[in-house]
Amino acid sequence: MAASESRVARAHVARLEHVSGTGSYAGPGTLLLGKRRYEGGSEEPHDLVLPGNDLFADGTYVRGHGTHVRNGRLVSSQAGTVLTVNRLVTVRPFRSRYVPEVGDVVVGRVLQVAGKRWLVDINAVQEASLLLSAITLPLGEQRKRTYEDELNMRAFFAEGDPISAEVQEIRSDASIALHTRSNKFGALRNGVLLQVSPSLIARAKKHYVRLSLGVSAILGTNGYIWLSPHDLETAQNEDKTKKAGSRSDAPLSEERYITPLSVGPEAHLRVARARNAILLLNARSIPIDPVSISLVCEECARQGVDVKDMTRREVASRIADTVQTQLSAASHLAERPLRA
Repeated sequence: MAASESRVARAHVARLEHVSGTGSYAGPGTLLLGKRRYEGGSEEPHDLVLPGNDLFADGTYVRGHGTHVRNGRLVSSQAGTVLTVNRLVTVRPFRSRYVPEVGDVVVGRVLQVAGKRWLVDINAVQEASLLLSAITLPLGEQRKRTYEDELNMRAFFAEGDPISAEVQEIRSDASIALHTRSNKFGALRNGVLLQVSPSLIARAKKHYVRLSLGVSAILGTNGYIWLSPHDLETAQNEDKTKKAGSRSDAPLSEERYITPLSVGPEAHLRVARARNAILLLNARSIPIDPVSISLVCEECARQGVDVKDMTRREVASRIADTVQTQLSAASHLAERPLRA
């Protein structure tokens, strides 16, 4: 595990040096910050470190997770990014389990149905719970849940069902509570579920996005991504609205009773292209968002790369380097001050 994290960190450092033009790895004892090497540290670092990197040399810090003290100096004990809050210094690892926060949009899979709740795998240290009282009832009814509802819980979500939800609460015992009290949350059908590193998906205002190639995506902050054809999703939403009496708040629990719609070969190809683009970004530790996914697909189309060849090592390396250059150029352009 340590060797794997070290390789990932060195790849991050190499890309950072490519952008900054430093051209060499700083090595243990030096922390790269932005476009320059930074020795010691009185500022607030937010960059890449390897195990053994010196973070602070004085005693003004508060030691956090991922750090330890050696010879009076604060040293990183794992590969990751350095985060500081006031005097607290922590190192967040590149590859770790998802740490939930209230309001996060997540994609998960139902593991168990028991005791007026569902246990859901959301890629965290422990399973999340979705209470029967935290879902939308058929026809949007607002009433107390009954014993009959408890008996029919598998009519809403059964074992193995992929679902989308929102983190409602993190309890004092670190247990996670979800809810699906919205038309956009609930069971997911006719798509594909992917797992990537949670650190590559940033928290944003919108996690339900439509990609340029006609694919709808749910970018879960927990590292689970759901892809489905956009036209198929639109047809399903229209079907649900019709079954709910043309109500705009049609409950997703009724989606279980909708006859699965057929998916043509063209839709399969679009979803497969988006899937391979996301896997390529994940393999090269490039942030995953609608822009980076679209850039990969556009670059593959420009170079004439077939869908089945997108994940080949030599092809993926060439495409990823081009996309990384484009993202870096766009970032520099956005940071350039406007002239009066």
